[in-house]
Amino acid sequence: MNRNLGGFTIVEVMIVLVVIGGLATFAAFTYHSSTSRTRDAQRQSDLRNYQNALEIYNTVNNTYPVQDTAAVDVTTLCTTLNMTTAECKTDPQSGVYRYRSDSNGLSYNLWVFLEGSTNYFILCSNGEAGFVTAEPPNGACPDF
Repeated sequence: MNRNLGGFTIVEVMIVLVVIGGLATFAAFTYHSSTSRTRDAQRQSDLRNYQNALEIYNTVNNTYPVQDTAAVDVTTLCTTLNMTTAECKTDPQSGVYRYRSDSNGLSYNLWVFLEGSTNYFILCSNGEAGFVTAEPPNGACPDF
């Protein structure tokens, strides 16, 4: 007596599980990639806000804040730049945006390491912006 109960064979079930597993893996990688790109975009936006504050400071004081011995977390300048707590952003993960000027306060660099790449995003006082693989030296704008 042969009764066909209409169920799935083990091979059919395995094929469905492999397809679902592949789709889940793809979705996980896509989600991770999109969230890191979102954080990188936020980092670039935050640095541009700091750049605006530095330019306002320079307009009033005819110089940028001098920080020529070592790079500092730019949030240490928030009070100097008259930024509110809400405006004074930190990196979404590491918390660190870097700032360094030349010894005269005539030029500066702002930079952050990007999560979605092996590059630093750098903003310079001369208005240039770009990506490099190493931290910039003493406030000079690197060649992009």
